[in-house]
Amino acid sequence: MSGEEVLRGLDAVDWGALAHALSPASGVPDLLRGLVSDEADARWSAYEELSNTVWHQGTVYSASPRVVPSLIAMLRFPQTPDHRLPAILLALLADGSSWLQVHATGDSPTDECFRAWLAEEGRDLAAEMAREQRWVEETRLAVGEVVPLLVPLLVPLLVPLLVPFLRDAEPGVREAVACGLARYPERAEELLPPLRAALRREAEDHVRTGD
Repeated sequence: MSGEEVLRGLDAVDWGALAHALSPASGVPDLLRGLVSDEADARWSAYEELSNTVWHQGTVYSASPRVVPSLIAMLRFPQTPDHRLPAILLALLADGSSWLQVHATGDSPTDECFRAWLAEEGRDLAAEMAREQRWVEETRLAVGEVVPLLVPLLVPLLVPLLVPFLRDAEPGVREAVACGLARYPERAEELLPPLRAALRREAEDHVRTGD
């Protein structure tokens, strides 16, 4: 199986009907294919663009949960050129918030501006916040399928070649994965032991605190 075959279901999604932070999501399939490119520069470019669109400064959108199956497929595919890129994106997506959740806090002076702006389009702030929150929860639940793969010590026989991301040499990888895993309090019994072990090992203060 090739990297392209891993992503063969991409074109079944109506990406043009979905949105990310910057525009309709019609370009997302090419970006996902870029993550499995043979060229390192192309993979990194695709990663940067995805992290600026389907996860933009910590916020997720209607396209965000739909990219998760492809990222999971990459993580499970032994020949994926760099497993860290889909792993980081999955962790970031799990840790995402909605745009209105960040910008319309409920008691902000700007909330009236949001209400007026949405009312001009026949929309309601509370309804929009609820709609965006569904995207957040859909994304978190979708990533939940792959949580054990982000902590390979839990499933050493399932993915024997997978890099243990909580032990990755890059602090940013360790931080992103730890923050993503922290979004699953209902799985505390499963996740707290490896997270505590990672905290004991961690030498970088900003990774330890998540700042």
